[in-house]
Amino acid sequence: MKSKLHYITAMFLLLCFSAKTQERFSFFSAPLSDSTAKGRTTALGFERLANTFRWNFAGNYEQSFHGFSVALKENFRSTVIRALNNFIKDEQLLFAKTSYRYAEKFIPEIQFTSFLLNDNQSVGISNASSHIVYGGVQYQPFSFVQFEPLIGYRFDNQRLGYDEGMSYHFGLSAPLIDVEGFQTKIAGQFQQHNLPPRFLEDHFFNVGLLKKFEEKTQNSASFSFLKNRREFYLPNQHGIDKRTEQVLSFADALTYEVSENILLGMQGGIFNRSIQKSSGISIEELKLETSGQLQYTFADSFYSSMRLHYFERNEQHTKSTDEGSTKFSSISSLEEQQNNFSKRTMFSGGIAFPFSSSDQMEVQASGSILRYDTPSKENVEDRDELVYVASVVTKHKISPLLHLKIITDATATHLVYLLAERSANNFWNRTLRLSPVLLFKPHQKFSSANQFEVLANYTVYDFEEYSTGEIRSFSFRQFGFLDSTSLSIAKNISLEWFSYLKMYERGELRWKEFSERPINSFEELTLIPQMQFNKESAVRLSSGVRYFRKMQYAGSGEKRKHERTFISIGPLAVIEWNVGEHSQLFINGWYEFQYQTNTERRRNTNFSLMLKWKL
Repeated sequence: MKSKLHYITAMFLLLCFSAKTQERFSFFSAPLSDSTAKGRTTALGFERLANTFRWNFAGNYEQSFHGFSVALKENFRSTVIRALNNFIKDEQLLFAKTSYRYAEKFIPEIQFTSFLLNDNQSVGISNASSHIVYGGVQYQPFSFVQFEPLIGYRFDNQRLGYDEGMSYHFGLSAPLIDVEGFQTKIAGQFQQHNLPPRFLEDHFFNVGLLKKFEEKTQNSASFSFLKNRREFYLPNQHGIDKRTEQVLSFADALTYEVSENILLGMQGGIFNRSIQKSSGISIEELKLETSGQLQYTFADSFYSSMRLHYFERNEQHTKSTDEGSTKFSSISSLEEQQNNFSKRTMFSGGIAFPFSSSDQMEVQASGSILRYDTPSKENVEDRDELVYVASVVTKHKISPLLHLKIITDATATHLVYLLAERSANNFWNRTLRLSPVLLFKPHQKFSSANQFEVLANYTVYDFEEYSTGEIRSFSFRQFGFLDSTSLSIAKNISLEWFSYLKMYERGELRWKEFSERPINSFEELTLIPQMQFNKESAVRLSSGVRYFRKMQYAGSGEKRKHERTFISIGPLAVIEWNVGEHSQLFINGWYEFQYQTNTERRRNTNFSLMLKWKL
């Protein structure tokens, strides 16, 4: 172990010495008093909900002084669920980096990354850790490009299998290059980890181009390549599961200003992903997407737009091996059943226009069709899906004190399975919603917002009349009312009121007769009165009571029968405190007594805390 650490240190010093001898420099070329804090923040959080406990800690520290630069990032999360067998999950990610700018183009640096996972309930990888230490330089031959060659050592623990070995990293960054008016961004990474008997890779390369012409006319393009190779120990420790993924994508977007009021947009892209597994299974995915949009704007209160979008996806699964056994044929057949080809076409449009200076309407609508095909005869999921969506929103300024907004929308979906084995599940789903919103503010110290909502949802199966007496269609109806009111009774003190009433019912439906048989209905009521104290933007304190009641009935209307009631009531308090200019404290807690039909009374403590500060 010591010899390996000595080897890493020697390699780092060798890199630093090589960089130093390649260019003469003066120590005075580096700033002597640049003690600038780039970013130093810390956040600590705790939350308890009934029997679930969560801890979070995140820290970010960056500092530069006398040519040295230090960066430290920490993220820790822990979850504990108290039960018969306690569930415990801990995750930690630590990144540390230090560098020294003693030359204009060469900056020696050391990096350290650590990841820990401990999960006592996971069925997969429940305990794992990874630690990597790197040494190298940042080389900046020009002001617009930077290279980062690093060499290091990695220690891995997975399923009680300990691996270690050399790690290599090469980074490329060119955040902004202007070539003949083309703004170019380049980023790349080459990373390998040799951990015998495992071998891991993380590579990517991204290029982005942007060309601005006159006014709003511009064209942008991007190219991306990604390759990941992962190897995991199998549960029995007698083998290694390998997975290699490669992604290649290209996208282009053109915005063309036809005139001062007309804007034309066209986008297109292609995405290809391939996955190779050690079991001989390979997955090929190809996506093609293109769209065109036309927008017309007149002044600030009138606009209209139309958009045509086309999407295509092809996914192929294969099992490649020379084995001719029955087992291979079975696995190959299962993989081929997952092959699919889908395409979606969608047309949408919208328009907004004013009736008057105080009334405005917005209308939006879209229609799309999805075709999903599977070549395998054993896969019976071939289907078509048709979706219509429409919404109308009107805004009315009735008076300076009263504003009204009415939202109306409708959705219709038709799902059709093309083969007889699944056609009994063909259905229409229709949803209608009407929601007026009122905002009343007669005085600066008093305001009230009220929202009503009526919703109806119907699911109707196409072959309902051929069923043998079984009702397969369903209905869902809901009514809701929300009230949020605030009254200021003193300079820094106000009374807050929140209430929400929701009533909904479910039933069996016969669509042609439009008759239904109620199954059950529910009533939910939430009441939260509280007093709030505000001192400018420094402190906000509030305390009150939270009351929640849910009642369940069999049937509906006058013949409904009460089944059970659930009640939760208890005090609550909230503290928000900006402690000076660099710290913030947030505390939210409520204690509840729970009452439920035929159940003993329960008590729960709920508490959350968040503390942030800048160092």
